[in-house]
Amino acid sequence: MDVVGLKGEKVRLVPSEPSLHLDNALRWLNDPDITSRLDHVLGVTRRAEELYFEQVATRRENDLHWAIVTEDLGHIGFIGLHQINWRNRTAMGGIMIGERRS
Repeated sequence: MDVVGLKGEKVRLVPSEPSLHLDNALRWLNDPDITSRLDHVLGVTRRAEELYFEQVATRRENDLHWAIVTEDLGHIGFIGLHQINWRNRTAMGGIMIGERRS
């Protein structure tokens, strides 16, 4: 099955899917070394993150959320556009890179 998403030379942006990306999200969002660079993250429960994945899957008219995937490292993070105002072409953006090369 081909994965829907955006493909560049080094990365693909694919829709966030709990079966593929939830465990990494939980690991990263509960790692102080990663969350120290993010605003307002004090840890997250599995259920809270499951609800977030459901929310971004069903509210695509105002929020777009993708997993960032590379060929050599696999799933490395997330990127999103939130509060999208299509008429004025504005949005809030965020990115989280949870994996890095050793």
